[in-house]
Amino acid sequence: MSTELVTFKFLDSSLDDNVVLVLLNQTWVSPEDGDSACYSRFKRLWDNAVFKAAVDGGTNILHAVNKNLANGGKTLIPDLISGDFDSIDVSLLDFYQSQGVEVVRTPDQNFTDFTKCIRIIAEKYDSGQIPASVTDIVCLLGQAERFDHTMANINTLYEANSLLPSSVRVTLLLKDSSVCLLRPGLTTIQKPCNGATRCGLFAVGNPADVSTNGFKVDLRSASLNFHSLMRNWFEFDQEMATVSTDTIQH
Repeated sequence: MSTELVTFKFLDSSLDDNVVLVLLNQTWVSPEDGDSACYSRFKRLWDNAVFKAAVDGGTNILHAVNKNLANGGKTLIPDLISGDFDSIDVSLLDFYQSQGVEVVRTPDQNFTDFTKCIRIIAEKYDSGQIPASVTDIVCLLGQAERFDHTMANINTLYEANSLLPSSVRVTLLLKDSSVCLLRPGLTTIQKPCNGATRCGLFAVGNPADVSTNGFKVDLRSASLNFHSLMRNWFEFDQEMATVSTDTIQH
């Protein structure tokens, strides 16, 4: 059982903590709108990222950003582009390779491109290319559009839990929400700095015995599962809340 702190500190515009940034194949920013909050968030995460990866068609979005927005006069170059390349504009591969980007084709159809990218990132941690001190992997998405993609992304969170160092947390960052896994044990969740007042707790797959403290309505040894009790949101009553669970959940 672990004791962990979830801060979502990468949402705080006043901080410059290092992250690993993964750009997925969804519209995580409008390439035509350099004044949007989503673009400002993306640019801040990009500037703070020690390692940047674009997953397949996510490269198309990054290239559109490079083409349509000034970006301070700089072309944004990722460290890695990976995927089976069924959705990327293949002409971009030569361009980014010429800029020194590592391009890795991952054709295995038993795993999603996202999961395969996380495997590569895990190897970067093992080799020391990504410092162990960088404990947040932030994965940018837009609004969830397809349910199968949503469930596949959650599956990748579970895969990542067994692939990455135990100190590293993967977060899916959508336009208006963040998603991560809570490991068995006690987790302290800091109220996000972006004005959010609620969080959801879901037991995916197996039931989870859960107790909470710090929400307006807490649970005491309650069994969360999809077949009976499923509290889908909790409102913060203070700046910190704790969640104790006997199995992994998100």
